[in-house]
Amino acid sequence: MEETLRTIDTLEDLRHRVDYLTLVSEALWSFIRDQGHTERELTDRIDTIDLSDGTRDRRHTHRSRCTRCGSMITSTHCQFCGARRSDPFVQD
Repeated sequence: MEETLRTIDTLEDLRHRVDYLTLVSEALWSFIRDQGHTERELTDRIDTIDLSDGTRDRRHTHRSRCTRCGSMITSTHCQFCGARRSDPFVQD
């Protein structure tokens, strides 16, 4: 029973986060649209970012080069030299 309640709490938290991110996205889009950009430009940029990780799947794996050794990394720390990754879209 306790595990079920934790699962429900986790789902509620995820719903809240998705709702908030949707609100933020809509606000950002309204700023961009007010600057004269079109919905087509937005969808083109979404496609470009989606494909930047090599797969068109409506998801994005944040890869970047390690600032210390230059290796491609996807986690919060470089698996080769241990340097901490600086990426505002990846949470620790």
